Amino acid sequence: MLLWQNDRLCSTILSTSTDTMITSSFAVYIEGLLDEQARGKWLKPGSKLMVRLEKVMSSTTLLKDIRQIFGQEQTSSLEAFHSLPNHFAPKTYSFSYRGQLCRTLLTVMHFNENAERAQKTTVAGKEKFGLYFPKWKKGGYVVRKLLGDPTFDYAADVVTEVLALCQSGDEDQPAYHIEEPLPLSSDFHHPDKDTAVAERYSRY
Repeated sequence: MLLWQNDRLCSTILSTSTDTMITSSFAVYIEGLLDEQARGKWLKPGSKLMVRLEKVMSSTTLLKDIRQIFGQEQTSSLEAFHSLPNHFAPKTYSFSYRGQLCRTLLTVMHFNENAERAQKTTVAGKEKFGLYFPKWKKGGYVVRKLLGDPTFDYAADVVTEVLALCQSGDEDQPAYHIEEPLPLSSDFHHPDKDTAVAERYSRY
């Protein structure tokens, strides 16, 4: 709690913009916090509390967590993208290599077009929010922004490109020559079936 309630720490971190600056600024702050003048009477040199606090605040894990509070280190957008393939290529179905490739490309195009959707607003211009009650909250709620409806303009572009490709009659296009990789099991050793069955029933 001390870390997040201290104004000096917050101002030091928020004034930086790169990973190196974040780490160095935080390390400088830690040194100042743990010196003889800053710790005052609440920390004694060589005490168990002093050693444990210095170990925790100077750990590599904490420094990495500090970097995660910045926009360029956030992974929420990446996690949102990873949820999209389940809509375009559900895991309950089996697709060929080309089918999976095409559905993955559609996922990328859909995400690129709708990744930065604006938040919905009321007639008065007030931003809209929604209340959600996830099961893991056990009766609690979360507040989420209500974003604009997704668009599918990329679909018209894809249809136009496909029609142009079919009408051109040019079979030298790369789309006609997609090489499907061999299954992963092709690199494994395939024993004779009779030998494998005999080994199943043999202890030696």
